[in-house]
This record gives sequence, C-alpha cells and structure tokens, in this order.
Amino acid sequence: MSETRKNIQPDASLLLTIKIALENAEAFLNDASLLFSNSSFGHAVALTILALEEMGKAVYCNWAIKGFVKIDDDFFERLKTHKVKQRVHMEVERLAILSGEISKYQIGKRRNYPFESGSEELRVISEIEALPQFRSVGAFYKQLDKLKQLALYVDLSNDGVPFGPTLFTKDICQWYLDFAQKRFLVVKKALNATS
Repeated sequence: MSETRKNIQPDASLLLTIKIALENAEAFLNDASLLFSNSSFGHAVALTILALEEMGKAVYCNWAIKGFVKIDDDFFERLKTHKVKQRVHMEVERLAILSGEISKYQIGKRRNYPFESGSEELRVISEIEALPQFRSVGAFYKQLDKLKQLALYVDLSNDGVPFGPTLFTKDICQWYLDFAQKRFLVVKKALNATS
C-alpha cells in the first residue's frame, strides 16, 4: 500500500465514506425526483443510476470493514470504478434471490410499444428498459453504464437515427426512480444495522 494510504485508519475512513456516499445517493435521488417532476426523464434516470453507484460504493466499503474485500492500492482504484459499484448490487441481488428474500420472477414484465418490430426506436427503448425485459438480474446491472450514457447524451445510431434522453418516458423513469428509492432504503437499513 502506498505510504500516504498507510496512515489511513481504515475503519474510520470507510465508515465516513459509507455515510457520505449514502448522503450523496439520497441527494441524487432527491434531484432525480425534481427532474422527474419537471419532465426531464432521461436525466432523472441518469441520476438514479449515479445513486445506485453511490450505494454500491457504500456496500463495498462495508465489505472491506467486514474483511470480505482486501484493503490495498487496488481497493482504492476499484472504489472509483463504475462497474465494480454496479456489480456490488448484482451480488446483493443474487444473495437476496438465493435466500428467498426476493423472487427472480419479481424482476418485471416486457411492455408493448407502438414501434415496428426491428426498428431502431424499439432497439433503443429495449435497452433503456433493461430490468423489465432482461432475463437475469446480472444482465440488468451489466447494462447500467450504457443506460446512464443513453440517459445523458444524444447519439446517432449506425442507421442515422438520433436517440438519447428524450426516449425515456415518464413510466420508464418512474420505474427506475421507484427501484432506486426502494434499493436506497434497503441498503441504508442494512448498513445501519451492520455498522
């Protein structure tokens, strides 16, 4: 471990990181609610994903305190990686399914849309609706980074069709916001019980 990090008191620093990450996650969710109420659905979804990442950071720090994750220089790098923070949720979901706390069939249902089969709009909207249509929890969490990009930026498909935040409907945004808010309550309660 680097010389500067040797002086860090791991438990105290990690507990503070958990507290601040949860506060930041809650702030992202509050901001997402404001964006939702102003019909900025794509950007609201992006903030819900950022909130999930902050929750993942808090859980990852808790795992380090409990000794499930080694605290070394790689730990500090992994803590900054979006995919690691998102993967934490995937592992938590798997544990909840295995324990019977939630059923894998509670993930959601595919919706019908007025787009032609095989159209670019249907392909993009399918990506946006990750969890309701993916067959596994893992597939949902693996797509979060891509969804965050779709929720923030306008891009041009290979077919020349622009797409981006405006493809996120009120219903889709509501689903993600509800999901993240429920997840926040679960994570906060779990971390408060183990701290």
